[in-house]
Amino acid sequence: MLIYKRELITKSFLTEISLGVPENYRKECIKEIYRLGDSMNNTTNIKGIMTNTKIWEESSVFNTLISNITKVIEETKDGIFNTNLNLEIETIWGAIYKKGHYTLPHRHMSSSLSFVYYLQGSSGTPIVFSDNNVALYPKDDLLLIFPSFVLHHVPKHEDIKDRIVLAGNMILSHYNN
Repeated sequence: MLIYKRELITKSFLTEISLGVPENYRKECIKEIYRLGDSMNNTTNIKGIMTNTKIWEESSVFNTLISNITKVIEETKDGIFNTNLNLEIETIWGAIYKKGHYTLPHRHMSSSLSFVYYLQGSSGTPIVFSDNNVALYPKDDLLLIFPSFVLHHVPKHEDIKDRIVLAGNMILSHYNN
């Protein structure tokens, strides 16, 4: 038996959206992520401060932001997924990158769609999408949406200012009737 394996480069997308979230609400979310602190002790790909992956169960502060992110993702999914399919939240967490923190290369294979919302971005540390050789230097209030299978990482954070994100995964659920 002969088996041939070939690497396929698939087309994927990266959606960038400025949400227009008021600065005072972003600061409230940042304060809450600091308060919640580290729940994962570097046991995930994130080698920094990471909250529980069901952050909405720990704090209602994020409800409005999660609702806005979900709405934007639903509105922009056309052309990506069949519009009759619903997306539902699987996990959402907060992360703080202090100087020296990073994220290992990884994919979110059990999910369909992933996102990162930058409550406080950093001009010196990119998010890198390795499959596509794309590095983005996110600013405050930027939402990135991408397929969960896309390999991505964050190199060592070198800025003095902390980088603070709300990130998550969504799964395809049932059909709308």
